[in-house]
Amino acid sequence: MARRCANESLANMLNITDTVSIDKSLKVSHFITGNYEWNVAKLQSLVGTSQLQLILAIPVPFNPIPNSVCWGLSGNDEFSTKLATWPAYGLNSGNLVVWEYNWIWKLDLMPKLKIFLRQLCHA
Repeated sequence: MARRCANESLANMLNITDTVSIDKSLKVSHFITGNYEWNVAKLQSLVGTSQLQLILAIPVPFNPIPNSVCWGLSGNDEFSTKLATWPAYGLNSGNLVVWEYNWIWKLDLMPKLKIFLRQLCHA
């Protein structure tokens, strides 16, 4: 099975177009048994056969792993608005060159002067 894109939503992966009728309180844990297996009966009540096969192909961990919040588009799992904005413009954070005038942001100046200096250096 081909690996799915990390930032693809589950609704897109399962080709679910009517997301309005989905119960937003449902969690993945509601569909896992105490033996760390998928609860097939519960899943069948919500999704079709082809969607069910996609879900069942995802392995359930045997050891309880605590949930954590992480950002998959950065190398260190931390979120920044810069890294969230780049994909929206089709940019890849790995290809960008470091701007040689980053020292401007560290100056003890009023923000409007920093922005003015940035504009001078960018011209």
